[in-house]
Amino acid sequence: MQLKHIVGNTYYINYPSAVGVYIFDNNKCLLIDTGASSSFGKRTMKILDRRGIKVQGIINTHFHADHSGGNLITQQETGCSIYASLADKIIIENPLLSPFSVYSAYPLKPLQNKLIMGEASKVTHTLTEDLLVINNQEFRIHNLNGHTMGQIGIVTPDEVFFTGDAIISQRNIEKFPFLYMADLTSYLETINKLKATNYPYVVVSHGGLLENWQEALEANKKLIEAIIEIILAKLTVPQSRETIVQEVINKLNLPINTSQFFLVTATVSAYLSYLHSNRQIKIIIEDQQVKFF
Repeated sequence: MQLKHIVGNTYYINYPSAVGVYIFDNNKCLLIDTGASSSFGKRTMKILDRRGIKVQGIINTHFHADHSGGNLITQQETGCSIYASLADKIIIENPLLSPFSVYSAYPLKPLQNKLIMGEASKVTHTLTEDLLVINNQEFRIHNLNGHTMGQIGIVTPDEVFFTGDAIISQRNIEKFPFLYMADLTSYLETINKLKATNYPYVVVSHGGLLENWQEALEANKKLIEAIIEIILAKLTVPQSRETIVQEVINKLNLPINTSQFFLVTATVSAYLSYLHSNRQIKIIIEDQQVKFF
């Protein structure tokens, strides 16, 4: 992997979970996410070391381990600062909460894997404002809630917008036609927020620099609409959440392992919360079960 230049002082490394790099004039840099594991953190530092660049800080778009997995090794070796939203700071520092939130109890061993539960790192700065100044350079912070409760996007001084998992590329949707999320209401607000932006460069975590990001965003919205249709079509009679989850998996032909099953289940729960809040479905107790219709 190589450091790919976008514009000005902004670069990225196109791992399966992209790492953004902004290089300051003093040959220090700010990373945007760190990849899926300590091995990606080590790779990034090697790539930077070859150019004489040291890591000064990390901004995490969100807590998921494929975005923060390189935090600990990078922080240990460089003493760098880590910036994150308050909601995601809690889980970055307490990673057991990630599979806990998916499983709703102490998680099964198969859920304690490196893609769901990373290594704990120390968030030194909690982001509460929409502007972050480092080395006299301004980075704009956008609230992109939905995928997680505290996901953020970062705009570098070169007007490059790193959107985390707020946009999933069309190629990745074709591979796995499903969008993980914690809060569908917030995600739909994020879609409208992104539509209103006009940044010249947009980098998505799974896909890198996207020229057709508006088309990808529209594909994300259409997939959400399709999943809502699948759920509502199933609820002409009362159904349990487990039955609804299975319907979504079957209709979208999703490849499933233990992790995928519980991630899909958690996301379907977000859809049910959204539909219930909007009075499109109701909840009843039937046959000693909670059912939706």
